[in-house]
Formats: sequence, structure tokens, C-alpha cells
Amino acid sequence: MSQWNSGDYQLAGLDGTNWLSRTDDRITGAWVADGEFGFMWTSNAGGQRPNPYVKVARITEDSMTQIDEPDIWSQNATFTYPEACPNNRGRPMGITPFYSASNPLQNHVIGVRDDYSNGQSDLQFSKIGTNGPRDDKWGDYLSCRRHSSDGLTWIASGFTLQGGSPRRDVEPRVVHFGRQRYRRAVDRWSQR
Repeated sequence: MSQWNSGDYQLAGLDGTNWLSRTDDRITGAWVADGEFGFMWTSNAGGQRPNPYVKVARITEDSMTQIDEPDIWSQNATFTYPEACPNNRGRPMGITPFYSASNPLQNHVIGVRDDYSNGQSDLQFSKIGTNGPRDDKWGDYLSCRRHSSDGLTWIASGFTLQGGSPRRDVEPRVVHFGRQRYRRAVDRWSQR
């Protein structure tokens, strides 16, 4: 497995906050599916990666050998606090990290990693944040789970700050998402 960095995570927001101050390299996303183990965690900037990013390791279940390291990263953006879950078929993978780019604030994003993804996940904004946390604390309460009714799509939770920096300005997000190809399964259970 390639090396990654931990240490003092920094990302100064426009409002002077550092929402990465509590970040470390503990595993925050993991799965077992389709003959593999998968792990995700936040790595600090370093080497060819100028921003903190999501480190991913996939390992075969039977021989315990590494499959690949399909990290989620960008030259121009930060990805942190990942969570992931496979669907009932073992693929694709629903993911949800926090994201920050041109507005150095934390944004909640969701995405699917599958055969339609070109090496990176197709990430979409759930909500764009307007402020950083006053006390520089961030990262809890992010999850991604299979939607139990259809088993093919996901429910993700996250949050952003809207209109201010204190905790009272936290806006929770709960998002049901998936690929269009699973729409019939979703429609079938929602008609009951």
C-alpha cells in the first residue's frame, strides 16, 4: 500500500476557521462485499496530492492481497470524513464525504462508484455550506447506508452550516440517492 500522511490537517476558511482541526487518519468508511474488504480514511496533503483527500484501499477477502487504491482526490479540492456502503448486489458503492474547493467551506456531497465512474466517483452536492464552524469542530454524524426497501440505492446523512458559524446554524441533510438504472426498483416500493 502506498504511503499517506497524517499530522496537522489545515484548511483555512474565508471566515478564519479551520474545519479540519480535528481530522486524523482513522478509518471512517469500511465494507465487506463481493469478495473484497474496503477501507476509507482521510489522508493529509503530501506528495502528488496537494490537498487532504480520501485514501481508499481494496483487499481481496480470500487471499488478503491488495486489489487497488482508488483514492478520491483533486488538485483543486479537499475530500474528508468518508463513509461508504455497497448495495445488496455488492456493487456499486454509495459514498458520502465532505468536500471543499473554491469556497473553502465544508460541503456535503454524495456519489456512486461503479462501472459508470471514470476512476473517480460521480459526486454531487447535497448542500453547499455558507460558513465554517466557530469552534473548528467538524466531521461527526456522516453516514451512508443501503436503503432497506430496495437494497439498490442509498440513504446518506450529513450536514452544513447555513447563515452562521454557531451550532444552531447546522442544517442536517438526509439524502436518498442512486443510479437512474435502479429507478424501477425505487418506484416499485414507493407505490405501496
